[in-house]
Amino acid sequence: LERYNDKGDIVIKDLLIPEGFQVYVPVYAIHHDPEIWDNPEEFRPERFNKENRSKIHPVSWLPFGDGPRACLGMRLAMMEMKFAVVRLLQEFKIVTCPETEIPPVLNAGSNFTGPPNGVKVQVVSRETADDNDAE
Repeated sequence: LERYNDKGDIVIKDLLIPEGFQVYVPVYAIHHDPEIWDNPEEFRPERFNKENRSKIHPVSWLPFGDGPRACLGMRLAMMEMKFAVVRLLQEFKIVTCPETEIPPVLNAGSNFTGPPNGVKVQVVSRETADDNDAE
């Protein structure tokens, strides 16, 4: 994220941020900071469940930016993604396969945090999976 200081010269402790200065928020560094996140490289979706959400610092998770210039489509994007995931999971199971890296090796230092070679999984129709489970 990048912003310009348009509020005049600002001093925070001993740091001067001159007017017009471009300020970058290091989102990748924040999202992978072990002082903020316990084992930041581990995929742990339970960090964001209702019980744990209150423990997260409000600006330590910035997938859509923050403040008045946050992504306008955030709510729409989240709703559409939830519908898509629900629909997919109603029809398919996602399972590991022999090519699945466990644990995944993440691409540190990139703007995209996924593994450099992607995540290999197998998508199985629930009907087929249920038929095989019955046998």
